Order: sequence, then C-alpha cells, then structure tokens
Amino acid sequence: MFLIPGQNNFVFGISTGARGGALLLEHTNNLFLAGALLSGDYDQLLDINDNLMKGYYGPAEQFKQRWEGEDNPSRNVEKIKAAVYLGHGKKDAVVPFFQSQNFYQLLVKQKIKVQFAQPEGEGHNYAFWGSQTDAVLTFFKERL
Repeated sequence: MFLIPGQNNFVFGISTGARGGALLLEHTNNLFLAGALLSGDYDQLLDINDNLMKGYYGPAEQFKQRWEGEDNPSRNVEKIKAAVYLGHGKKDAVVPFFQSQNFYQLLVKQKIKVQFAQPEGEGHNYAFWGSQTDAVLTFFKERL
C-alpha cells in the first residue's frame, strides 16, 4: 500500500483536482491529516449548466442522483476528518468564487478545522496557485 493510515499523508489539488481532493478527503476516512484545495468547484448543483459537469454527469434533470449523490463534495462534507486549507481568488473567471465560499461555510458548520485564503485580485491561474505554496506547506506542517 502506498499510503498508510496514521502516517503523514496530505492531499493537494487545484481546480478540478481540488474537487477530487475534497472527494478523497470524504471517501478515505482518516487516511489524510490535511488537504489543500485551491480554486475548486464543490457543488455542481450551484450551476447545472456547467458544460464540464453536464459532459461528465449528463443533464441534471435526467440524472439527479449523479448530481446530488456521493460525487457532490458539498453533500458529503460531514465525512471529512482532516483539516482543510481552502484558497480561491475572488477574480476567478473559470470557477466562481462562491464555490469555495459555500464549501467553507459547510466545513465551518461541521466544525472541521479550516483556513480560507481569498485574495481580492487573484484569478484561476498558476500565479495564484504558486502564491499559496508557502501557506499550504505551513498549514500541513502545523498538522504534524
């Protein structure tokens, strides 16, 4: 086995990878100490016209369970056992900022340890994601 529960395991995802990271945190019990999720979309129901989601899940009206079920990170946030670092630029033109804002509120409601970076002028790009590296590594180090 590559990752062993109880070890120093972390997950870090950007954009669609952040969504995947959230799903990993939800479906792996306590395998990870923490996760960093940058610029992700965590509730496909917030935009049922998103072409990426429609292409993967099919139309929301036709495949309601796919859109509401276990692949929807916001519907299963209570399963997260790890601390979460969220980051999302408020000028993101690819994934709306409200995706992370909504996910943050759900994490807080579940009393999950969360830190949320939300810089005003940042978008959906490697400049923003790179600017978060030190904060993410510090967040991970604090979990050790």
